Amino acid sequence: MNRSLTTQRFGFRHWIRPASIVAGMAALAVLWAWSFLAPLDSMLQERQERHLLAFARSGGALLEAIPGDPTDQLYDLVDQTEFRIEVTNSQGEVVFDSVPGPDLALDASADVEVEAALAGRTGLAQRIDRLDGTQRIFVAVPTGLNAERAVVRVSEAQGNFSDIVTSAVRSGLVLLALSLILAIILARRVDKRVEEPVLRLSSAAQKIAAGDLQVVIGRETGAFEPMAIALATLKEHIRSIEEVHLGEKQDLRRALDGFDDAVLLVDADLIQYANSSAGRLLGMPVTVLVGRTIDTVDLPASIAAGIGALTDDRVVIESGPDPSGTTLRATLTPLDAEGGSGGVLVVIGDVTEKLKTERLRRDFVANASHELKTPVSAIRLLAESTRDAALDGDVEQSLAFATQIAAESHRLSRLVVDLLDLSRLESTDPVGSSSDVREGIANAVLSHRTAAAHKNLTLQVDDSEVEGDDLYAAVNLTDLAIVLDNLLDNAVNYTATGGARVILEADADTISISVIDTGIGIPAEDLPRIFERFYRVDRARSRSTGSTGLGLSLVRNVVERSGGTVEVASKLGHGSTFVVRLPRARVHRS
Repeated sequence: MNRSLTTQRFGFRHWIRPASIVAGMAALAVLWAWSFLAPLDSMLQERQERHLLAFARSGGALLEAIPGDPTDQLYDLVDQTEFRIEVTNSQGEVVFDSVPGPDLALDASADVEVEAALAGRTGLAQRIDRLDGTQRIFVAVPTGLNAERAVVRVSEAQGNFSDIVTSAVRSGLVLLALSLILAIILARRVDKRVEEPVLRLSSAAQKIAAGDLQVVIGRETGAFEPMAIALATLKEHIRSIEEVHLGEKQDLRRALDGFDDAVLLVDADLIQYANSSAGRLLGMPVTVLVGRTIDTVDLPASIAAGIGALTDDRVVIESGPDPSGTTLRATLTPLDAEGGSGGVLVVIGDVTEKLKTERLRRDFVANASHELKTPVSAIRLLAESTRDAALDGDVEQSLAFATQIAAESHRLSRLVVDLLDLSRLESTDPVGSSSDVREGIANAVLSHRTAAAHKNLTLQVDDSEVEGDDLYAAVNLTDLAIVLDNLLDNAVNYTATGGARVILEADADTISISVIDTGIGIPAEDLPRIFERFYRVDRARSRSTGSTGLGLSLVRNVVERSGGTVEVASKLGHGSTFVVRLPRARVHRS
């Protein structure tokens, strides 16, 4: 309801209230006038009849007392009055009329008042006079005239009486009009004094209901003061509740914006809310996303259809992988509202990496089981063969089998150690320590120099670019040893001639370690997968070298958890180059 309509309604009521008061007063005035004028009318009429009766009796006494012709006396009697006096003989003929006319000899015996007087009673009648056509009151009394029975009839025009009543009515109406005018003025003033605070408080209440909590509620007096105080208190209470709700809403928005999953609130196919992740997932700003229909945003068809067809049950829909390899999982939850649907809460997560991790975990368990089973089975078979050869007295064969058992045991031991290292790297956070890279390289080269010498390979370290510099990397010393041991082990194992070279470089923030060999190289199609667990380029050759298939996976885990990177460049038959870059740590010496 707008203010103009409210004002109009109050204005209409404003006029109804005074009109009702005036109408009530007018009705009371009319009732009062009727109750006053009706008795007045009766009283005046009764008084006039008595007056006429007294005058008629005086005329009758005059006729009885004066013998002869009483004409002069009768004229004298009605002189200075507005009465009309008539004398009628016993036959009902008018023998005297103070207002003579052509009907002087008219027979009046048919007149009821004359008829009553001739019968010896007082006669009274009201009718139109035959002489002048006016409404008159007639009073007739029996008397005697010259020893004969006669009737004296006196009449007066009712206009005289009407003039009195009319004057009273006119005066009453004037007083009534003045009273009504005064009543209207008083009612208007009283109504205005009541209406203005009501209008102010009503307008303030409507603004508060519309959400305008800045409205000023003025100070009221009298009976409206408690109402104004209550309305001001209500406004402040609503303001405090709104501030709490606004804070909770902002906290909820911040919390939802912190989710990695996209969150949408959909009602009647319209997106009512979207968090930041939803904007990133659907490729448009949240401000543009809100208010659009589901069919106009880039959602997988299965998820969009599920939103439209959702009933009362929570539904989980998995869509993908799409051409880019992305798999989405949407959880659709109906939000029931009183009297109907409250919309659908849609939570969409990118589960591509999660599914990939689960797949890798399953593959890892399967591969680890297979890798552990192989040397164990080989050891068991070799042990049985050794036993059989010893029973047959074949010492040479027994020694050969024992040597193979030792080799398989060594391979099993390396596999177990690598698995433990991999488990440690994935289950613990890197500690905030640093390692001397020069020392780590020296130890790794020293531990592999014997194996290289057996194959007539060279192992060289080139640190000419950083000669004289302290080189500390932000990596645990044990983890650094894992990286260098595995890279040098691969370089020695897969190189037939030539050797391996370790190049050490650094800048202000990064230390680079390059391990370059002249080995067999890696096919281009295998390069993307060489850091996967248990992946081997040449399984037969890897088994002969004692490789567990976890070395490069360990290298990648160490480097990435330390905030570094590892890259590989290789060409089949021309060797390989592994470049490890680690964050540089500054060591302050006291």
